Amino acid sequence: MVSTLTKEGSTAIAVQADVSIESDVVRLFETVDEQLGSVGALVNNAAIVLPQMRVEDMQASRINQILSTNITSAFLCCREAVKRMSFLHGGQGGSIVNVSSAASRIGAAGEYVDYAASKGAIDTLTKGLSLEVAAEGLIEKSPVIAKESIFKDSVPIFKISKMIPVLIAVETLPKSIP
Repeated sequence: MVSTLTKEGSTAIAVQADVSIESDVVRLFETVDEQLGSVGALVNNAAIVLPQMRVEDMQASRINQILSTNITSAFLCCREAVKRMSFLHGGQGGSIVNVSSAASRIGAAGEYVDYAASKGAIDTLTKGLSLEVAAEGLIEKSPVIAKESIFKDSVPIFKISKMIPVLIAVETLPKSIP
């Protein structure tokens, strides 16, 4: 992805981080600060879904993994972005996009109730944070991701075309990047 972006004239770096771990998120944002400059936008897209199952079959380890990856990561990344973009902290303002899902409204019964609940939490985070930082130059949005492979009825409702000066896109990647 970095080579594709640089070939198209963009400046890009890759930083490996587990965004559910606080120290990794802090290091991620510090690396961006050092190598790319001021953050102007954040897209929170880190999420996992595990094999379909009913709630009565879920173990606590599965639930905690979903919630940590899908919710804690969004909070940590929002926190670090706000520290950099908010007028309150000397920032220039910016945008935060928290990617949600239609699952938060339909519940994903018999399949992914844990995932759906995590996306409901993202919707609540987005609403609460948008009210908290609106006067500080930040705009918070929560779209439904287009064509989620796990849900047939997801509807695309937004497209990101260009965000300047720095866009941090947080996405779940394999532990080792080739």
